[in-house]
Amino acid sequence: MSQLLNLEKNVIFPAKYERSTDLDEKLHTVGNIIESLKDKNEKYELLELIVDKLSLFELCTISQLMRETKSNIPKSKRLGIYPIEDFSSWERVKKMESTLWVSEEVKFVDDVASYEKFSEDEKRPLLFIFGFFAVGDGTVGEALLNYLIDCSSSAEERAFYNVQNYNEQTHNETYGRMILTLVRSKEERVKLFDAVSKVQSIKAMNSFIENVIRYPDGKRQIYISLIIAEFVMFIPLFSVLYWYKAYKKGSIKFTLFSNELIAKDEGLHCSNGCENYNKLPQDQKYSDDEVHKIFKLAIEVIDGFTNEIFEDINLPGIDAVNVSIYVRYVANVIMEKINHSVIYEDIVQPPFPWMEYHKYIRKSNFYEAPVGEYKRFNVDEAIKEAEFLSGDSPLRIEKEFIPEEFEF
Repeated sequence: MSQLLNLEKNVIFPAKYERSTDLDEKLHTVGNIIESLKDKNEKYELLELIVDKLSLFELCTISQLMRETKSNIPKSKRLGIYPIEDFSSWERVKKMESTLWVSEEVKFVDDVASYEKFSEDEKRPLLFIFGFFAVGDGTVGEALLNYLIDCSSSAEERAFYNVQNYNEQTHNETYGRMILTLVRSKEERVKLFDAVSKVQSIKAMNSFIENVIRYPDGKRQIYISLIIAEFVMFIPLFSVLYWYKAYKKGSIKFTLFSNELIAKDEGLHCSNGCENYNKLPQDQKYSDDEVHKIFKLAIEVIDGFTNEIFEDINLPGIDAVNVSIYVRYVANVIMEKINHSVIYEDIVQPPFPWMEYHKYIRKSNFYEAPVGEYKRFNVDEAIKEAEFLSGDSPLRIEKEFIPEEFEF
């Protein structure tokens, strides 16, 4: 026991040291230098220098100090969750938790035979998309860890991003299993896993996601950057994948099913980003021209990717031109969701009829088919219980809702 107390005194809780005058002067000089840097690029170069000079563990300490001194969330909520205060974010947390799934639920081995019957032209779009998604979800996960989790406005908003990060890991693992199962050539698999470094259009897509969120000018840039990544960049690629559902009926069923699950997850992530952006005060949002400019830069990068996918191949019902139209249609949809004017007024309908089914609730027999709309629990009941437990809702005051486990 005495050894433990000694450890706590000298290591865990070290004595307060006496700061020297010399150190005070150095810190004052550093502070003046930081305050003198007005340009964003200058500050970024300073951050790079700091990262170069400090160890990984020292940088982790900076992250901890930042949460303790700069976080908008009080300590009791940073370390706990109840009582719930931000119910709109908490409802989105529960919606996502209710549909969580794991990669092992999907058996890609059953897709091998139909995949190997595809022509080289038919395989090409799949392989490009696999190459991008081999790291795409991981890039989003990095953004969540680096920005959104620590910059959240509430504990409930942060909880969503924590669950989303698990979600992204599941997507990442799933695409890895697709590649390892369907692609038999070891050399081809290595190329796909390293496509982010070797294939220029995939490298450009990934770099855009990394750079558009770097050194944000506020939450508006963080929210918009992730909306672009997860919907404007990701969802059009699902339109290519669902081409196989329409034109190669009965083929790669589990590959398509897993992407249906992933697309639904991305829709939830995007909706959350839109809701958070819409909650910002008007003077903290982008103007129409500003947000249009960011989206157009992203679309230019996506066009480069889709042009390379369809270069020198000919598939019925789909080509780079149609995909580019769909990308712009999706951008218009997002503009409406975040209350900005549409970018492309001449595009009012999606060019792909096989994407229409996403507008409807699919009805599946749980025992006969994979169920993309399966939920683990009732979201409405979970929200009612959270309201009851949190104490200030009319439900509790009027005693209209008493869960069975609280009946005495």
